[in-house]
Amino acid sequence: MKNGAKAEIEFSSDGVSDSLTDALAPARFHEYLTGELSMANREKRTITLISLRISMSSIRPEDPKLAEAIESIHQNLKLLSTSIRHLLRGGDQICRISEDGFWILIRGNESAAEIACERFMHAVGESTWREMWQIRYCESEVGEEIRNLLRRMDQIHFTK
Repeated sequence: MKNGAKAEIEFSSDGVSDSLTDALAPARFHEYLTGELSMANREKRTITLISLRISMSSIRPEDPKLAEAIESIHQNLKLLSTSIRHLLRGGDQICRISEDGFWILIRGNESAAEIACERFMHAVGESTWREMWQIRYCESEVGEEIRNLLRRMDQIHFTK
């Protein structure tokens, strides 16, 4: 690294979108999620959140090729975000929620989210996807409050 600079995964936003991936910023995503959950509850249907986390196994602070590993992760985050944004249907949203992953809001149940993930995998390349990304789902319950859904999703996404 030049001048002793630390290699880090970029994770910042302007409050609207993520600077690296152009996915929604967490605050903006939360607004969409709150509105979508309210609508789903009124209509007595569910929505599903997908948690996608990239494998960070290639990141070792002592690695002389750390900068290369970080750049590879940056490229994979950008590729996935771009691919997914082009495949999302109306009302669905993607957010970069952590330095290593995304949440995707799907207007449908877990089966609909699984079908969406299959489309995403096909677009990015299934073998790369399965090796690199951890996928988990969180379907809302009819009448569920936003704070409970967020609590459950946080447990799913931020637990290794």
